[in-house]
Amino acid sequence: MTHTPGPWEYDGGAQIVEVARPHMRICFLPSDHADYASSEHNGRLIAAAPDLLRALQNISAGLNSEFDSSPRILAREVKEARAAIAKATGENR
Repeated sequence: MTHTPGPWEYDGGAQIVEVARPHMRICFLPSDHADYASSEHNGRLIAAAPDLLRALQNISAGLNSEFDSSPRILAREVKEARAAIAKATGENR
């Protein structure tokens, strides 16, 4: 899986998410004055996507296979994290 590497940045004034260097637009959020707060929150979330994916991948990689087969309190959370990784990367886990 390849995606445009981060960091991505949200420019609230222009309503765009872009890669800092070289300047490359990732997405444009339509400016809806009635719901500006939602656009801003969406922009920040989109900009954080590469960092969130990397954090989940690091957590997942840090867990050993023993964790997968033993019932622990975080088993559901780990499954959710791995499902999010699979969704982001297009892989089935």
